[in-house]
Amino acid sequence: MKAATVAIAIYRVSRSRSTSTQKTNSSPDLNLRAYPKYATEHRSYRIWPDYLFEVFKGSVAITLIVTGTTVYLIGLVIAWPYEFMMHYVLTPAIYIGLAGILLVIGACHWGSRRVHPDYEQLRPVFTVDDDTYYRILNKWFRRFSSRKPMIVCSLIFFVVGFGGLTLAYGTSARTRKRFYLEPLRPILFGRFWYIHKFEDVGFSIILVYLILISITLGTGCWLLVANMVFLSKLRRLPVIPMPTIVRARLRRMADLYVGTSFAWSLGVALFGVLFYKDYNLLSGVFLAALFVIGVLMFSLPQAICRSYIIRSHERLCTMGLAELYKDLGMSLYERTQTTPAISGRVADNLADLYSMTDRPKTLVYDVQNVVLWVGSEVLAFVAILPHGVLTDLLHVLRV
Repeated sequence: MKAATVAIAIYRVSRSRSTSTQKTNSSPDLNLRAYPKYATEHRSYRIWPDYLFEVFKGSVAITLIVTGTTVYLIGLVIAWPYEFMMHYVLTPAIYIGLAGILLVIGACHWGSRRVHPDYEQLRPVFTVDDDTYYRILNKWFRRFSSRKPMIVCSLIFFVVGFGGLTLAYGTSARTRKRFYLEPLRPILFGRFWYIHKFEDVGFSIILVYLILISITLGTGCWLLVANMVFLSKLRRLPVIPMPTIVRARLRRMADLYVGTSFAWSLGVALFGVLFYKDYNLLSGVFLAALFVIGVLMFSLPQAICRSYIIRSHERLCTMGLAELYKDLGMSLYERTQTTPAISGRVADNLADLYSMTDRPKTLVYDVQNVVLWVGSEVLAFVAILPHGVLTDLLHVLRV
């Protein structure tokens, strides 16, 4: 009898909880499953590196190993009829080129997958409806995955690289020395790549690597620039008047650019190794330009995210100011009415109002973290430059 009573009690409690949950979920004020309305899926906006990883069911290690091996064997096949295989195998620049190709392919795939959940968790920051936010995401993500801008960017890299390759093989030693073009023949390739007997095979192999590098760099460059422009354009949307929450939500987005900047820095280091012992003022300026781009990859998103936080704080201050005037029994009319409609009070008293509208942290990362990151980038850049180039650069700055 007691057992039956306990069983009935347990059944009634579980039934009551189930009914309560159903009522809660059906409430118009609480819709926990609203996210499918604005969430985007990676499979609908794939780029070409994504298909490589799908072949091997998402295994990063296997995909990169097979891709690198395939590229390496293509060069080996080209070298075989010319009896150039030994020189090809013993050339350090080939392995640096392979590392760069795989690095960019992996970074593009990582960013392509990462961007969708990042923008999904950023959605509550904006006071717009789900359909509007989804339309904005869908429009821009289709641009991200568009092949045309990737092809254009790749062609730009290829034209620049092909011009350098032509100068490397089509100019005399005297001309290269006169116009500071020696870095176009990096010492890590070795002299056999440029002697008359192996000119054709050397040019052909480097051309193949140039095509692949141009495609990967063009893809990565387009994704980076387009995503940064998109993040900037989202500033037009109204943000919630809670700067601390906005800062917390932007942290994941900022992490995406930190990872991208780190991958770029590794690429700059590879260029530095490739030009080792072939530095001059021109190559030093080239590496410095690449370094500046890497810093901008980190700092520009920080500036954009900072504007989000400032706008959120300004909106909170506007709400607080309107409520203060209301408590004072006065009317506040401004030329631009930006005060959002609120149903309750912002704060219970003046002290709480002052605390809530106090200036928040406007950088997604703390200042010491930013200084530490930029400092490490500068040291890494200086470390790959030989003493002679540093002396020339300091001399130019002094002049």
